[in-house]
Amino acid sequence: MVNKFKKYAIRVFLLITILSIVISIAFVQVINDISSNVEIHDSKFKDKVGRKIIIEKDTLLIVDYSIIKDVFILSNGIEVSSELVFNQK
Repeated sequence: MVNKFKKYAIRVFLLITILSIVISIAFVQVINDISSNVEIHDSKFKDKVGRKIIIEKDTLLIVDYSIIKDVFILSNGIEVSSELVFNQK
């Protein structure tokens, strides 16, 4: 009876260990995919910093950006939508 319990406990322990390893590997893969997507998105924004943008009669410089807000920050402190900058010729 004790021998069967030990075998069962070992099997359960091994199953939990294997599942933990598989879940950890999947989690790391997801984190790597997210970080690579952020780097790609970040480079699109970073390329626009320092460029001039014309809004009505004003010519302003892009000085910073926020990926989270999806905006560019201009030299006068105004935040403009990234769509405005990316769609401007």
